Amino acid sequence: MDGDPAVEPEIDGFSRVLPLPYRVALIIVLGIWAWGLNLHYLTLIKIDVPSLIRYPGRTSPRHIPHHLSCYRIATFLSIPLALSLFLFWALTHGSPKDIAGWEILPNLYLLVLVIGFVVPLPFVSRNGRSRTLATLKRISIGGIAEAHDGKFGDILLADALTSYAKVLGDLFVSLCMFFSSSHSSTGPPNRNCGGAFWVPFIIAVPSMIRLRQCITEYYRVQKANKQTGQISPATGWGGQHLANALKYSTAFPVIVLSALQRSPDPSRFGVSEATLFHMWLVAVVVNSGYSYYWDVAKDWDLTLFSNARTRDSPEYPWGLRRHRWFHAKEFYYAAIVVDAMLRCTWSLKLSVHLDHFNDLEGGIFTMEVLEVLRRWIWIFFRVETEWCDQQRPNCSSCIRVGIACTGYRDTTNIRISDQTDFVRTKALANTKTPLKQRFTGEPKVKLKVRHLPQDLLIMGRDMFFTYYVSDFSRTWDFLYNYLDSSHAPKHISLCIEAVSLAFLSHQVSSQTARDLGRRKYCEALRKINIALQDPVTAKATSTFEGALLMDLFEKIMKSASEINTSRHAHIEGALALVKLRGVESFKEGTEMRALMGLSLNSTVCSLSTGQPVDDAIRQIRVHAAQFVNTDYPKWKLSGLMLEVTDLAAEMRQGRMTTEERIAKSAYFDRELELVALEASPVWTYERRNLHGAHGERLVPDGFPLVYDVYPDRMVTQMWNVLRIARMLLCEEIIQSCAMGSDLEMTAQSALPQMTDCDLVAKHKLPSGSTGKQHTHSMPHILDIYILIFSLYVVAWSKSCPQAAVDWSVKQLQHIADHFAIKEAAIILEILKKQKLKESLDPWALILEESTFKAKKTVKAVLNTEKERVPNPRNSSPVEKNPRHSRAFVLADLDERKDQTVLVSPQTYRASGHISSASGHLWMQSAPGHDTGTNCNHDTLPEIPGYYPTPRLPPNTFKPSPLIAGLPPGWHIGT
Repeated sequence: MDGDPAVEPEIDGFSRVLPLPYRVALIIVLGIWAWGLNLHYLTLIKIDVPSLIRYPGRTSPRHIPHHLSCYRIATFLSIPLALSLFLFWALTHGSPKDIAGWEILPNLYLLVLVIGFVVPLPFVSRNGRSRTLATLKRISIGGIAEAHDGKFGDILLADALTSYAKVLGDLFVSLCMFFSSSHSSTGPPNRNCGGAFWVPFIIAVPSMIRLRQCITEYYRVQKANKQTGQISPATGWGGQHLANALKYSTAFPVIVLSALQRSPDPSRFGVSEATLFHMWLVAVVVNSGYSYYWDVAKDWDLTLFSNARTRDSPEYPWGLRRHRWFHAKEFYYAAIVVDAMLRCTWSLKLSVHLDHFNDLEGGIFTMEVLEVLRRWIWIFFRVETEWCDQQRPNCSSCIRVGIACTGYRDTTNIRISDQTDFVRTKALANTKTPLKQRFTGEPKVKLKVRHLPQDLLIMGRDMFFTYYVSDFSRTWDFLYNYLDSSHAPKHISLCIEAVSLAFLSHQVSSQTARDLGRRKYCEALRKINIALQDPVTAKATSTFEGALLMDLFEKIMKSASEINTSRHAHIEGALALVKLRGVESFKEGTEMRALMGLSLNSTVCSLSTGQPVDDAIRQIRVHAAQFVNTDYPKWKLSGLMLEVTDLAAEMRQGRMTTEERIAKSAYFDRELELVALEASPVWTYERRNLHGAHGERLVPDGFPLVYDVYPDRMVTQMWNVLRIARMLLCEEIIQSCAMGSDLEMTAQSALPQMTDCDLVAKHKLPSGSTGKQHTHSMPHILDIYILIFSLYVVAWSKSCPQAAVDWSVKQLQHIADHFAIKEAAIILEILKKQKLKESLDPWALILEESTFKAKKTVKAVLNTEKERVPNPRNSSPVEKNPRHSRAFVLADLDERKDQTVLVSPQTYRASGHISSASGHLWMQSAPGHDTGTNCNHDTLPEIPGYYPTPRLPPNTFKPSPLIAGLPPGWHIGT
């Protein structure tokens, strides 16, 4: 080890404080802390990182979470690092000679660092450590696991290594100098140690690893396509993997040109130093630009670099994407800016010639730390993108091509499919055509399109999981545990089959699916009653989940002539099971989301039946407050709706004086106003101007020529729920005061962006649509559905300006005529009848259950089905038989995934997504009872033991005037 005073002055000030081995160790430990923070925050926002990377799960609740385990490792490594560094400072006092003499201290710590990873420790998971070492071993030679074995984890680790490329180079330099007899590892860094080749090679290794992984993925895609005989719409032909490989290859010119510039005589390579610098600068710009583009457009799946139509879509914030897990758009914009800045720093860090200047050692260390920071930020959004993408059975690739996704395929398995037409087409294409036929223009052989028969149950399950469970509501994600029916309890399997068939019957109007679903429902009901006889199985999670599925089936299938308590029997049964188990037994995750869904469903049931909220609902909210963000506006709004429900119950029971009705209505109106004011930064929307005669046609007379564009359907409906609740409270105040009021209603809906197909909603039309003859996509129709109830309230209100009332009626007529939505026509009929009667109370309709909303499909979507099933759109806009009418309802504020696509219940088969945002207005088909099948709940024989809840005595609830005024055969349903 060198202690020659001649070299002592060469040690720069930064290296005296933090020698090279300590820098390497410090950055490695910082990376472990950063990974723990990644895991911690992503866990808090309900992203299961271990499941994404196929990391060993916790087999017992006593095991600590993964992020705490990571914190333990980081703490174990940080304490000896701090002690070693303080001891080093105490022994050397900044003396170059002592610094060179005590180089054993930092290298001993590096040995501890290696031991911490390799040797089993009592407080570190052995499975986790062995998995990490196996992953490092696999990727060290450029290997990559299959998707089901942890491919995403391999990609994350390999990408992290590219950020540690220069750190790995410094580690090599440190060890080389330590074992060299002419240098000290704590002295001035000699990055020529071992020759000019090794340091650039070490820096290039991580990029070589990722390059080989990309090539491997490309060949896997090619092999899978060859096995199936066709190119998969989800994975394509593998071109994206080749483009990704090209991105990593752009790092090599930067590294090589940097090494050449460090050469004492660059001219011996045939180029001048200035030329080398210019070539290096071009390589840096290409590497930085390409890498930044890939970060934003591919790794984070943002639309910043997409075409203008995609980037400027009003369905999500500018430059972002439809499906996002982070609520604040500012997070994404900040990450885009920071990544752009640090990408340039990363390219400069690759330039090993910068360390030729001793006074830049501190700068090189800073750039290495900044790259670790950039990678830390990158991981948040890369994992978030993967989480949104892998919410099976949908993925972004299938969304782009507009097909229903069947999940990520296992490329190791051969898929068996009907290849008859494919083989025949290929054979005909290879057949030599006679010259006579070529010149005479004889017609070619026409291939007959054939379809394999599809099982109704399989079709129903696929449709139910794809469109309802995966996208529509996070409440039902517990059903993913039962995807494999062979491992699911029998009553759960039957419930899923019944609900799937009911869902299918409403999409394609299949009486066969409807009858089969009812039979499955009866079987499931018997199985659940058997389970309830056993005190142990009665408390099982699957029994509670079965009750929720039974209620969902009732909501889809049942048609009642009047409101009665039996239609809420499954909700009451589920609440009874919650009380039996105890609210505290429900844990965070899918159980808690299902419980919150029950809470909101029960609340709207109470509102529709005029009953106060069950005490168990408030207990559920108290328990759930431990796991959710109680400052979020949606939580506050749902809490206020509990109070509004109790207020409506008191009003209907006649227990309040006029003064009390006014005082309490005014109080809750102020509370809702506060929620609106506090929610503004979260529930943002953009106000746009309209001009000319076209604008005057879209808004009521005397109103400003503006319309609002909301980022997603959840935000749209949250505002509508809040505004409608305030309108109804204000109507109650006005009616109680029995006098006029100058109160200005501010409940104007953002209709033009939904209904004006000629201008502001033109972007929602399918591509290629021209003129007046066009179809409407699934997202477009669903946008219209969520507005119908809001329009009805405006038209119903006696206090709204007449211009607004007339405008609302006009919009309802437009919706009924142009979009062929039958429910709008029915609402118009109701409004006409109500003009002849006293104004009615709409409390019984607000916030009804949101379990099943999208039930109608348009003719364009069913073209592929018309040979097998009837088309539900052949009927006229208004059915003559009132027992086949539709009921309407404003949905509850159920827990939903944050998705931004606006979809329609009329285009399930054409669209890849149904948004699962909260609280929507829907119109529901409610066909009458099938008298030949005795499976509707109100017609089933009483089965002893089904739900230990007492039934209400008859005539305890008097329907509200609005319900009483509905045509015969109507009911409030979801």
